[in-house]
Amino acid sequence: MAVGLNAWGYHVDQERNNVDDLNGLQMQKSTPGTYPYYDGKYGAPEALEEDPVVNNPVYYLNSAGGSYKTTKFFVNPYIKIDFLKNFHLTSNFYYDHYRQENLWHYSDYQERFSFQRGETMNVPPTSELLAEYPVKYYIDGNQSWKILTP
Repeated sequence: MAVGLNAWGYHVDQERNNVDDLNGLQMQKSTPGTYPYYDGKYGAPEALEEDPVVNNPVYYLNSAGGSYKTTKFFVNPYIKIDFLKNFHLTSNFYYDHYRQENLWHYSDYQERFSFQRGETMNVPPTSELLAEYPVKYYIDGNQSWKILTP
C-alpha cells in the first residue's frame, strides 16, 4: 500500500505602475527637455515655447497605484493498494485552484515642478475631485477537481 500527496503552488504580489499610459497620445506628447525627476519633484515643461500639457513619462509611470496578486496551487492526494498477484487499485483526487486580484487607483498627489522658473506647475486636487477618482478592483479565478479511479 502506498499513500502520498503531490502539491505545488505559487503566490505573486507586486506593486502596480502605470505602464499602460506609455502608449498612444501620452508618449506623443512627451518632450525630451523635461526633467524626469529631481530632488523629490517631477519635472514640468521648461521652455516657454513648449506645449504646457506636455507629458513627463516618469510622472505618468508613477501616477497610478495598486497591486497585482496571483495565487495558484495544485494538490493531488493518492492511494495505491496492491492485492493478489499483479493486481492493484489506484485512486487519485485532483484539486486545482487559481485566483487573480487586480487593484488600480490614482496615486497620491505628485508635484510637477519647473526647475527653471522655480515654481510648481500643478495644484493638489480638491476633495470634490478626489471623490470622483475611480478605483478599479476585480477578482478572477477558478477551481476544479476530479476523482480518478481507473
